[in-house]
Amino acid sequence: MVDHGRDMAAAGTPGFAAWTLVFGNPAAGAKLLAHDIAAAVDIPLRLAVVSAETGSEIVLRDMRSLLSDELAELADALTEVLRALAAQARDLAQGS
Repeated sequence: MVDHGRDMAAAGTPGFAAWTLVFGNPAAGAKLLAHDIAAAVDIPLRLAVVSAETGSEIVLRDMRSLLSDELAELADALTEVLRALAAQARDLAQGS
């Protein structure tokens, strides 16, 4: 996990309360890279949690935007993992 707010404060710049959660799976990553080497910029998978006055915002990329239709099942599985992480992050941010 990357704590952007802490890092911004350490750099002397007050910033947002924001975190990036990182998820990696070497076997899945190898399949992605074998399909398209440009996937290297999107793995490991990440999602952002940004604190806002109205609650936490979760930002993630639907993996279908990265993978072709032939890897749709893998894309859906990766997106499902990110959505589960997002739900856990939202619960943590809300103190649940």
